[in-house]
Parts: sequence; C-alpha cells; structure tokens
Amino acid sequence: MEAKLAPFYRGLDDFEEDWTEEQVAKALQEVHEQDIEEDVKNSVTERIKEEKEMSKGAGSVAKKMIHRKSDARKDEESQERDKRERRAYIGAIECPICFLVRLHLETSS
Repeated sequence: MEAKLAPFYRGLDDFEEDWTEEQVAKALQEVHEQDIEEDVKNSVTERIKEEKEMSKGAGSVAKKMIHRKSDARKDEESQERDKRERRAYIGAIECPICFLVRLHLETSS
C-alpha cells in the first residue's frame, strides 16, 4: 500500500522473448534514464547518479593517478553488474502476480 515493495528487476515494455542481450541493454538504459528524469530513488539510479558525479569531479592529475586502480576496479564491477542484469532478462517469464499488480496500478491511475 505504501509502495515499499517492488520487484528487483523492472518490467520492460514490449519485451520479446527473442531479444538479444544488446536489445535488453538498450531497453534497460531507457528505463534507467526515465527513472533518473522522474527522480525515482532506487539502488540503480543512485549508483548512476554517483558515477556521474564522480566523473564530473575535477581533481589534480596526481589525485586521478592515485585513484586510477580503484576506478578501474569499480568500472569492472559496474560492467559485470550490468551484464548480470541484462542476462537476467534473457529467457525470463513475467510473474502473473506481478503482472496483475502492475496492470491494476496502471488502470487505477
């Protein structure tokens, strides 16, 4: 009732079971961008905002060199996390309960 319970993975509009990983990635990127525009607060939007802020940060060359290894590790972790998220959609079947809840929420607004 208070909208505190949500599925871990977002539903993708017009999702087709034969989509490639690249098509899933594009659809997910669109969902994430829309969430950021609408100021949806979740772990993904917060991580994306943090990454954008860190990349904007101006610093000295020495400071950037010190953090280069840490940044490389974070990039690898981010890429792996994104890859796992994309793969979760391949062959996925929508939960009928989640579908009914989403359908109810869409029709009641």
